[in-house]
Amino acid sequence: MASREDIIAMVRARMDELTPFDAASVVSDGNSLLKPIDAYIDELLEDAINDLLRVVPLKYCVLFSVDGPNDEDGGAETISLPNDYLRFASARGISWERDVTELTPEGSPRHIQQLHEPTRAGVIKPVVVLTKFLGEAVLRCYPHAATVKCTYVPMVKKGWTKSSDFCVDGLLASIGWMGAAKVFTAISKEKEAKQCMEQLQATMMAN
Repeated sequence: MASREDIIAMVRARMDELTPFDAASVVSDGNSLLKPIDAYIDELLEDAINDLLRVVPLKYCVLFSVDGPNDEDGGAETISLPNDYLRFASARGISWERDVTELTPEGSPRHIQQLHEPTRAGVIKPVVVLTKFLGEAVLRCYPHAATVKCTYVPMVKKGWTKSSDFCVDGLLASIGWMGAAKVFTAISKEKEAKQCMEQLQATMMAN
């Protein structure tokens, strides 16, 4: 587990491996705007973390869940997604025989099949589609089930105090490199940003 201050220091340490930085360093964003390096890291930290949480294996993520309330419509359950929804993990209807771990793309042939009862998915191979309903993001879950539980990766927002709220410790080294890449990009150091992404890839492969 790491605090926000711990992770800021970790990002700065990764940057220092490529170009010397310390907490007192002041850098420009390329538009003559000078800012302490830690202020850049602090500003971009959530973007870096969320970018990772969108793509890393789910074993690194802390999962939240939502169960309805569910509304049956057109042979499907509609689950409203919370404001902190970032990434789908799984869904399971009480009558389904398996979990759904991948979303069916909206508008795909498989999705179109769900709009017609004869071709709609059954309990053996259910389908979940991320779509809009009455202007809000929802999951449409086929076939209808009395209860559907969805697990998801929540978006990291300002105000968090410990990394265990959103990830396991095994992701911390990768957050350091992703954060460093974000800051190097912001201050127009593309070479160093690319090196950080290479280090990030190597770190993830090692894990």
